[in-house]
Amino acid sequence: IMMKSCLKFFRDRSIKTKYVLVFMGITLLSYAMICVFVNMRLMSYEMKNLQYSMGLSLEQAQEFVQYEISAATYASEALYKNKNVYLAMEESIKSEKTDLGEEYRKWNAMHEAINALQIGSICNIRIFTQDNYTYAEASDNFAKLSSIEELPVYQNILKHGENAVWVTPHTIELAHKKEELKVISLIRHIVWRDDYSKTLCVEQVSIPAKSINQILEKSNITREGCVFIINQKKEIIGTSNQYALEQLGWSNMEKSINGKLQKKWQTINMEEKKYMVNRLEVVHTDWSLIAVIPLKEITSQSTQVYSILVIGMLPIMIFSSVLIYVFASGFSKRIMVLAGQMESWRDGNADGEVAVLPRDEIGKLGQNYLDMLKELEALIRQQYENGKAIKNAELKVLQAQINPHFL
Repeated sequence: IMMKSCLKFFRDRSIKTKYVLVFMGITLLSYAMICVFVNMRLMSYEMKNLQYSMGLSLEQAQEFVQYEISAATYASEALYKNKNVYLAMEESIKSEKTDLGEEYRKWNAMHEAINALQIGSICNIRIFTQDNYTYAEASDNFAKLSSIEELPVYQNILKHGENAVWVTPHTIELAHKKEELKVISLIRHIVWRDDYSKTLCVEQVSIPAKSINQILEKSNITREGCVFIINQKKEIIGTSNQYALEQLGWSNMEKSINGKLQKKWQTINMEEKKYMVNRLEVVHTDWSLIAVIPLKEITSQSTQVYSILVIGMLPIMIFSSVLIYVFASGFSKRIMVLAGQMESWRDGNADGEVAVLPRDEIGKLGQNYLDMLKELEALIRQQYENGKAIKNAELKVLQAQINPHFL
């Protein structure tokens, strides 16, 4: 019904209105198709460009994080294999009476070894010694074993034996510097080699959590996205933006993914929202480096460019509309003039010249109308002459009949 109403409305309009509506419709349709095509191409380009750039940033972040991990791992291995550390700790268990001078020399050798390894991003190396060790709290590099045994993470360390274990960010206190640091630590449980049931010591190599977060912050080139590191227990190691991570709701997202990230970039749906996710593994750890980008950020960027395109093409649209209106008005005016001349001839007023230029369809129609007028005038003149001839013949016949009568 609506279609019929539109067709009836269109059918009853003037030619000028029809031309304007048709041309405007075609122009708007073409404009809309161009805008849709450009928008799709922009979205595709933005997505590929963002994936490529973010992929490079993520790989670079992976390299930097692995460098930090390698430095801490090297320091832990070097300390683990240091004879001075083992001998000093072994003597603290074996000997009931210790030579304070010898004990100091061994402690000093350990301290020098620790200072030599405590370089770069490593902010603290600490050995948790037996509580009866004379230098158990002589500096920030030594602490009592009982202080770490109270932590829940210590049980996890015991399960791994002498294998190094990375623990989630936690705070350590540097009493001599009178400050607290939030760190990520590599902890190794060392046992007495003659009796595995006895704990010799625990070594801890720490790097600032801030340094990991800074690496992740620099790798995140998006506004609403987030780059973070998570371990197999789903514990967050570091993040580029804690608030953004909470807004993304990674805990729910992880359940929806369920370990299905197998290729570089994947699009996932969660709570009627779409995200692009990429995962890279960090070697020598159980960490995963993950980037999450809301798809709406890509669409918003393309929408901005699309809006600029629409605003830029608006003057062209207005100009073309004015041009169409002027053209339709001129076309309609010539038809109206010709129609007016026809009405004048019908009313008996044949004055005025019929426009035959330019030689287009309307010009040909005017020329045909002019030729028709000339033919009609010729026919009327001929009919008039024929009528006069008939009248004269009738008069002559009548005169021929009257003359003999009078004679």
